[in-house]
Amino acid sequence: MKRRIESAVAPRDVGKTLLAMLTERFPYHSAEAWELRIRRGELAVNDAAATPETLLELGDKVRYQPVDLVEPPVRSDFRIAAEDADFLVIDKPGNLPVHPAGPYFEHTLWGLLHEDFPELHFVNRLDRETSGLLLAARTASSTAQLSRQLPEMFKRYLAIVHGAFAGAMTATGVLVRDETSAIRKKRRFLPGGQAGESAVTELHELRQANGFTLVEAILHTGRFHQVRATLAGLGYPVVGDKLYGLDENFYRKLRGDRLTAEDREKLILDRQALHCAELAFRHPVSGEELRFTSAMPTEMAAVLE
Repeated sequence: MKRRIESAVAPRDVGKTLLAMLTERFPYHSAEAWELRIRRGELAVNDAAATPETLLELGDKVRYQPVDLVEPPVRSDFRIAAEDADFLVIDKPGNLPVHPAGPYFEHTLWGLLHEDFPELHFVNRLDRETSGLLLAARTASSTAQLSRQLPEMFKRYLAIVHGAFAGAMTATGVLVRDETSAIRKKRRFLPGGQAGESAVTELHELRQANGFTLVEAILHTGRFHQVRATLAGLGYPVVGDKLYGLDENFYRKLRGDRLTAEDREKLILDRQALHCAELAFRHPVSGEELRFTSAMPTEMAAVLE
């Protein structure tokens, strides 16, 4: 596989130089490293040779074709929990991206499976640091059928949070852009019937130890960052979470590869303590109800010991 990335210039980047846009949007390389790659011809604008000073206009096509990109190491010990002609259920470890993005291409679940399953389409999503069960369709018809099920598909997560979460509750509210954060993708959970994207999560205390609580989260809606944002909004951030955890500056440091030993000690884990432990859906052809479970990873369990 040869990596080639293309994107269109967004309104926020109009008038910037190519170097400024790359440095701001993709900080996994320094400005000096991006400049070197531009001058080596790895980047083009509208299929024409570019310089670091090339000014960008709305809709310009920026193409990046790296020649020697060294991808960060990831875990590759995934497990295929179930397989037939229509789907795969994969048990993914933490610290393994699902899709190519940023510095990750071959070091992704997609990359690791591509040779054996070239037509695979992932139905549900898990963040790079989240472990657990992932459903992938193998044909166009099963992709369509399983994707239609996604809104009501049963998904149960295990999360270890800071603090003493006691009892059980159903967190009903909305997810909105967190306007207090400079990180664009960060969301905020607001309880009640306010304007926003509805989010309903059933939460149960399972165990408390060492100042942490193991919480079961059953999703009644499937929203981006739903479990992490909801628990943080309730005052129980997920252990190891750089974005919704104790300090969002951990996320900035991670992006710039600047996490210190002291930071890692405060984070407790090198991944967020979130695991998709159960997934249920109907077979895309037979309609049979299928249910799969996955045990909590040992690195999460160790937090409670």
